[in-house]
Amino acid sequence: MSNPDTQAERLERNTYRISLATGIVLAIVSIISLISTIQTGLYAFLGIIVTALISIAAFISAWLGRRHRPGLGSTILLGSILVISLSLPVMAKGQGLALGIMVAVLVSGIATATLAPAAAGRASSAALAVGVIITLVDLYTPSDFGTPTDPRITIPVAVVMSIGYGIVILTRFRNFSLRTKLIISFIGVTILPLAVLGYQSYQTTDRLLRSQTDTKLLNLASLSADSVDTFIQTQLDSVRTEAQIIDLLDYLKLPASQRANSLEEARAIKILQSFQRKDPIFITSYALLDLKGIDVIDTFVDDIGLDKSNRDYFIKPMLINGLPYVSQVTISPNYDVPSLYFSAPVRDQYGATWGILRVRYSASILQRLITTTLKADEVNEYALLVDTQYHIRLAHSSDPSLNFKSYTDLTPAQAVELQKEGRLAPGNYNDVVGPMPETVNAVNAIDDQPTFTAPGSAFGGIQTLSAGMRLKTIPTWVAVVRESEAEALLPVVVQTRNTIMLSMLIAGLAAVAALVIAQILSNPIIHLASIAGQVASGNLSARARVNTQDEVGNLASTFNTMTDTLQTTLTGLEQRVEERTADLQQATLQSEKRARDLQTISEVSGSIATEQKTERLLPLVARLVSEKFGFYHVGIFLLDSSRRYAVLQATNSEGGWRMLKRGHKLEVGISGIVGRVAQTGNPRIALDVGEDATFFNNPELPATHSEMALPLKARGEIIGVLDVQSTEEAAFSQTDVNTLGILADQVAIAIENARLFSEVQRTLAETQALYGQYVGQEWSRQAAKRAQVGYQQTLAGGKPVEELVESEEIRQAMEKGEIVVRAPTGQAENLPTLTIPLKVREQTIGVLNVRLPRSDKKWEDTEINMVRSISERVTLALENARLYQDAQRRAARERSISEISSKISTAADIDAILRSTVEELGKSLGNAEVAIQIGDDSVIKE
Repeated sequence: MSNPDTQAERLERNTYRISLATGIVLAIVSIISLISTIQTGLYAFLGIIVTALISIAAFISAWLGRRHRPGLGSTILLGSILVISLSLPVMAKGQGLALGIMVAVLVSGIATATLAPAAAGRASSAALAVGVIITLVDLYTPSDFGTPTDPRITIPVAVVMSIGYGIVILTRFRNFSLRTKLIISFIGVTILPLAVLGYQSYQTTDRLLRSQTDTKLLNLASLSADSVDTFIQTQLDSVRTEAQIIDLLDYLKLPASQRANSLEEARAIKILQSFQRKDPIFITSYALLDLKGIDVIDTFVDDIGLDKSNRDYFIKPMLINGLPYVSQVTISPNYDVPSLYFSAPVRDQYGATWGILRVRYSASILQRLITTTLKADEVNEYALLVDTQYHIRLAHSSDPSLNFKSYTDLTPAQAVELQKEGRLAPGNYNDVVGPMPETVNAVNAIDDQPTFTAPGSAFGGIQTLSAGMRLKTIPTWVAVVRESEAEALLPVVVQTRNTIMLSMLIAGLAAVAALVIAQILSNPIIHLASIAGQVASGNLSARARVNTQDEVGNLASTFNTMTDTLQTTLTGLEQRVEERTADLQQATLQSEKRARDLQTISEVSGSIATEQKTERLLPLVARLVSEKFGFYHVGIFLLDSSRRYAVLQATNSEGGWRMLKRGHKLEVGISGIVGRVAQTGNPRIALDVGEDATFFNNPELPATHSEMALPLKARGEIIGVLDVQSTEEAAFSQTDVNTLGILADQVAIAIENARLFSEVQRTLAETQALYGQYVGQEWSRQAAKRAQVGYQQTLAGGKPVEELVESEEIRQAMEKGEIVVRAPTGQAENLPTLTIPLKVREQTIGVLNVRLPRSDKKWEDTEINMVRSISERVTLALENARLYQDAQRRAARERSISEISSKISTAADIDAILRSTVEELGKSLGNAEVAIQIGDDSVIKE
């Protein structure tokens, strides 16, 4: 059970952190939603207000948490969320399920982290009830109830917050009571399959209905496109046929001056009037244009005499291709009605063109053609014909006021230009241009994807399922049929509503069943926990009731058995504690003894590590081991050169000294445990009992009752044995073997190091003696060769010394190799003298003799040290010079040998070789006499 103070601190901390995080997140969501609403025009202001209010409540809750009032802060935050959430069905119509789940998860997550368990349970129940209310109100209110909010804002927010606070609930799941865990698990296991099945059913039905609707709309779009294509093609064929009537040709062939009131004119007028009567509602004019484009006959008399030579319906059939022509829908400046023009050339039998027959249709014909493809009673569908060049609506079955207005983002300059051309309705820019980018993109891709979803203009901008088909006669025209997505997918909504209701009903029943079952399952465990608490508090007589034979019953029975065992165990625990305490004390004593032994070994090792002479090392080891460990006798045996005997080298006892004096040794592998250890290399202990008693027969050591021999190994080879003896029986154990084995290894290393040091010292002394002898000989030869034996410097100047100077100081310095100082005597002829030997490798090769100019002056130490330092440098320089001269001589000798060898190698016969050899060798040796003998003594070659 947690500490109340700790729990209160945790609730304060959680209230502050979660409230602050919630406030920051919702504030960010509000800002992002506001920016998105302003930029995209999506209506989400009510949602922004809701998130902003909850964000303010969260900041207040965080402040109260800091003021040590977490309960009030959490209540304000949770109450604000629950109360404001009741308005969500009005502010976010159509998204009740997602928002209901979000509210339930959000409140439950905050409550479990910031409130005590009981209060958290009440808050979670209230959140679940509010979530159900939100869902039901959203499902069963009319579709026009409330304000529809774009799900692109609310759904992501709901999902993210549900996931975030769902994780908070899961992280605290381990702290829930068993009953709560069982209820949550039952409900989760029930809802999860229902949610998966419901989602799968929704997806399947939605996909099927969309496919069916797309097929239907595509068929309607195809019918609309075919209807317009048929009309246009029929009119093109008709105008081409009508242009071939001979009476029209006869009229155009007349000179312009003869046409007025002529018989041909009357016939032509009558023919054109009869053509117009074919469809007087939509045909607004039939006209005949001459070769100059002048309207010479027209059923719309206001146009007679006008120059139409700049019109496409004249230029293309007359000057470009000579084929029947259909125009774009335009608004004529002379006839303020959107019109569609057809024209064809009037030719004679030789193919010569005499004029153009032009038909003007009211663009309302397109409206009728588009409308007739839809059912009269279908109010959720509409068709439109668009010119994709500038995305101008040419016909709209539901809202004709949108005709000749563009839904792409034309620039104002483009709009003005199109109005001048008569292709865009007159009016202000914002009245005739209303960008719908999704529709533009979808229509542009109509050839690759004929069905699409985009907002529709006729249904208040809501999403529509759409299909389009491009015309064959005018490829820039596309027939589009659209249907409200909400109405098309209404069966999905109904099915979803029924699924949600059924799932909620099943979840409710599951919750009730879970509550009952959790109560039944948890009661025995709660009872067992209560009994366990009594036992933990010291009541070992408490026993759990065993009412069932299941796992819980087995647990209760096992718990009772455990309690009995615990009671029995506690009875004998004191005795076992005493036994364990004694064992622990014994182990502690052994550990302390081993620690002392190791400390002693360390001290002994430190003492012997600096000793480098074996004759002093071995007695030191024997004495230290005996003193530090209190052994009666310590002996160190080393193997002789034949490795047949272990010879006693050092000891500490009187009996051992007597054995040492008489050269005591033991045969390896035969005599005593020392001999066996020297052979096997394994430690051995001999006790004053059993078969080991045979080893204690040494009359020099009569008090021995225990003996231990340890091998001394160096580099893996046995070099001797460390023998220790005690006056106590069974004084040694395997622990002592392990401990003193470390000491034996250290002793062996010290002995080996001392032996190696002695060998190195001996070798070094021999080397130095030989080198010193060589140096002395070399300097003796140098002195014999030189005419000058030294150099003398006085105040008067310097001069070479050709004869040896004899004095007592020089003789002593040369013989003893030591500095000789003659003190002042006060007599002028006996000046203070300092004589320093010049030594190379301990060989005196000369002296440096210095006399002070005054007989009363005494040599100071600093002066002596300075002269000695100078003498050392002089000696070094002299030796370096000698070595350099030797090197030069050797180099000259090698060069001479090389030259002689080179000359000899150039000779081709024996006589030349012998002659060159003696000549060159004689020159090299200073004209010495050289002879070479080949064969016996009678033959000599020079």
